[in-house]
Order: sequence, then structure tokens, then C-alpha cells
Amino acid sequence: MNVQVLFSNQLLYHLPYRSLAAFQLLCRQLGYRTSWKPAKKELHLDSGLKDKMVILETMNKDHQINADLITKTSFFLMDSGIQMTADPAGTPDLKIQFNCTSSPASAEPRLDIIHNLAASALELEASVIKEMNQLSMDFHITRKLDEPNAVPELQIKGVFPDYTASAEWENAVEHLAICLSSSILDFFLKELRLHCLSLLPLPSIFSEPPRTTADASPAILTKHAEQPPAEETLLADLFFDYTVFPFEDDKTVLTVGHLHIKNIGNTDLYNPIICIKVDPPDKVKFRGQILPPDLTEGMGLQTTDGEAKGWRYLEDDWFKQAKERGEYWITPIEPTRISPGDSQILRNFQLEMKKTEEAEQIIVQGFVLFREQHVQFQSNNQIVFSL
Repeated sequence: MNVQVLFSNQLLYHLPYRSLAAFQLLCRQLGYRTSWKPAKKELHLDSGLKDKMVILETMNKDHQINADLITKTSFFLMDSGIQMTADPAGTPDLKIQFNCTSSPASAEPRLDIIHNLAASALELEASVIKEMNQLSMDFHITRKLDEPNAVPELQIKGVFPDYTASAEWENAVEHLAICLSSSILDFFLKELRLHCLSLLPLPSIFSEPPRTTADASPAILTKHAEQPPAEETLLADLFFDYTVFPFEDDKTVLTVGHLHIKNIGNTDLYNPIICIKVDPPDKVKFRGQILPPDLTEGMGLQTTDGEAKGWRYLEDDWFKQAKERGEYWITPIEPTRISPGDSQILRNFQLEMKKTEEAEQIIVQGFVLFREQHVQFQSNNQIVFSL
């Protein structure tokens, strides 16, 4: 029997019933809210920030820049689950008020950020300062004392150069919206002690993207003279795609990555075996949505069409191999075929590294082996850290 998994009331998967407890635990550890409906055999998931409410408003509607800041900030917070409103029904968790203008007489923008944050919420001020330092804008931040238990509020005041006539300053406004959104997310994550992956909608973590027309082989519409069959070519393009998240203690670095395997030959490739090699082995903690071999039966996710998805470690002693040689051998749970032009992706593995007193270089390499076809390939790039 399968159960239905829904995210924000939208059906995502059919999950084997025996995998319910493990999958629910995984989602909770990632920071998602879970609610099991036994009568309907449904597992409902929501963002960990679902109950957070943020007001975005302006007292200066004569300048388009404020409306754009509200629109862009709302856009970058959209997937987080935060409720954004200008007219709340309850008490908001944060209010942001924009009061910016534009003037042809202004050569460079200057921002004044005024807040009333209590001592318990000063992490938000630190996050704003950290993010604003990424901008090439002059800014000044001031704390004003307010009545106890007041709604935390940020007032963003500033003067920009001629906003409507310059794409440069339109980009600057977008960058400002990104910085504010990142500050808000960082603040709520620390307050609730949630994992950063919980900010992403669940489908983007577990689902593979749909194939685009660029990935599909074009149809042959014209008739050609018969050609001799092409020589069989077994080729794969292997590369890392990753993002680095430095921790606040400045001693730990988290990297979330994907390993892409694309078939660039003219023949199907079968059952990839991935090796992620870490050197030195004892300096990196490797994690991912990867199951030990003895837990794979029934634990793989199933999409709505019933197709099993997931990855497992290749050998029972995978942990010992990782400790001794720094090698993580991984393969799909189910038999897998990669057609020419298609890709298979190992998604959202995590590398956690701690800085040491002595400078040290850490290198992460990727390899893929197609054992049945006697070919193997090395990744085009490496993940390299100097800590």
C-alpha cells in the first residue's frame, strides 16, 4: 500500500506505507512541518516558516521604487512559506516600511535603515549589516527605542539616482531586495533553529526537473538517403554544481552540491556507479539522501507515476571505505538507463568541513563507472577548499 505525500496541499508522491516513519523523520530534520492524516492515508508537509507573517508597506506611493522593492522582496520570499501582507489579520512577526525616492540630482544612493529591534532580536540587525556589506551602497543603520513588545520594524529610507532612466539602478534595487530577503530568512532560521534546506519548496529537493526542449532530441522531418549505422559512442559529461554556506562561527563550512551525469554519446548508458573521493578523508563529513544497502527495499521515493527514485551506497561496508580511503560509492536504487542527451543527477549531497589552525587544502573529486559497458569518466571540475 502507498500513501500520498502532499506539500502545501499539492500532491507530490506516492510513498510506500512502510517508509512513512523514515520519510517523516527526514522531513522534520530538514525543517518541514509534517501532519499525518491516518483516515486519508495522507502525509501533509509545509514550510517551517508557514506561521511567520511579514508586513511590506510604503508610506510613499508616489515613487515607483518603493512598489518595486515590495514586489521584488515578496518574490524572493515566495518559496519560504512566509505570509506577506499589507493588511494583517493578526500580529505580524516583522514589519518593513519602504520610503525611498529617486532624484536626477543624486549621483550615488544612500540608505538609512532605522529599526526598533529588542535585544532578543538584534540578530536581525547583524544579518542586515552582513548582507548590506555585499552592496556597493553607502548605508547607515540606527536603533530607536520603542514601547515594550512592539512589532519589530525596519524602515528603509533612501535616495536613488534617476531610477526610471537607469538599468544600473534598477539592478541595484533588485540587489537590495535580495539582501533584505536573505536577512529576513537568516533571522527566522536562527530563531526557529531550522535547516537552511527548509527554505526551498520540497519538490525542488526531491524531484528531478522536467526535460526541456533543449534536452530533447529534435525530430527528423526530412528524408535522407540511407546512411551506414553510426559507430557506437559511449561518452558522459560529469560535473559538480554546488553552493557554499559559511556558518556564523566562521569555523565550519557547509557545501550543498549536485553531481550531474549527462549522456553525450549516441548509445544508452546503464546503471551508473558514482565515486565521490574526498582527500584527506577525515576532514569532511559527507551526507545526502542516500540509503545503506540493507534499507533500500521500500525506502525509495515513488513519484505519482509509480516510478521509484533514490540512491543507495554500493557496499555494506561503505562507512569503513569512506573512513579509510575517503571514497563514497553510490548507485541508483532501481535499474537506470540514461538515453543520449539525458541526465541523471545525484542531488543535494552535503559536505561539512571544519577549519583548523593549520592551513589545509581539501579536494573533492567525482567519477562515474558503467560497469556493464566497461567505461568510466572523471568529473570536469573538482570542489577545492583551502581552510
